[in-house]
Amino acid sequence: MNNSFDWNRFGKLLRRDFRAIWPNFGVTMLIITILPLAAWLFMLSVDVDEAIAPEFRWFMILGCVSLSACMAPSRLYKTSNLPNRGIHFAMLPASKREKFWSMLFYSVLVCPAMVFVGGVLFDFLLSALPFGPYRQWLFESGAWLNGESLWDVLMKSEYNSFPVRSLGLLLLMMASSYLFGASTFFFSATLFRKHKVLLTFIALWLISFVCSLFVMPVVTLLTANNPEILTRIAEILAMQGTWYGYVVLYVLGSLLLLWWSGRRLRNMKY
Repeated sequence: MNNSFDWNRFGKLLRRDFRAIWPNFGVTMLIITILPLAAWLFMLSVDVDEAIAPEFRWFMILGCVSLSACMAPSRLYKTSNLPNRGIHFAMLPASKREKFWSMLFYSVLVCPAMVFVGGVLFDFLLSALPFGPYRQWLFESGAWLNGESLWDVLMKSEYNSFPVRSLGLLLLMMASSYLFGASTFFFSATLFRKHKVLLTFIALWLISFVCSLFVMPVVTLLTANNPEILTRIAEILAMQGTWYGYVVLYVLGSLLLLWWSGRRLRNMKY
């Protein structure tokens, strides 16, 4: 459990952790992958003539990917922070640094990537059926408002208070927010001992609730005599520079949480 790093030993640890994916997380990951089937069955039972647009299906697949990133650390390494039960994890022939990077690799990259690939393949399977609400292939553009695609909707302020200015910025925002969410649940997996995912969601809700108790009175006070402030705030939030600010905050927050997670693992007592 020292803090050195050896590539040969790290490779063996990666192979060991890969073999543990199916016993520890495989069934849950499979269920997450086919979650869009619920929407498919619902639309099929409600209105056989209604189609589900490819853009919405992308949102469902990416939502499943995010959910897998939230659950992976607690399922794959559920005993890593448990006294007594964590002895097996502590006695693995690898250093603390190697264990941390293996955990991060499978929790944030590999398992979500597997869900993404599985979700895309499952979508193609449903699209190939001669019936059902999947009338277009996933990589086609569906008709949204007034026959416009989702990208057209995002680019127009009359549909969206925060119009997207570039595809690159949108992807950067999505990637950084995903990293922050995955890092949050990675950290909570080293913090909570039971019901790690559930307690993380509850903690996040409590934090947002407490923050709203402080923010809402301030906003009400500021806008009581000057309603134009809300319009100005919306304009600032829609500025491209503000979006880059979000990206920076997400990345910094992710690095802080990952550093804290590594520190907790290094100092864990078994």
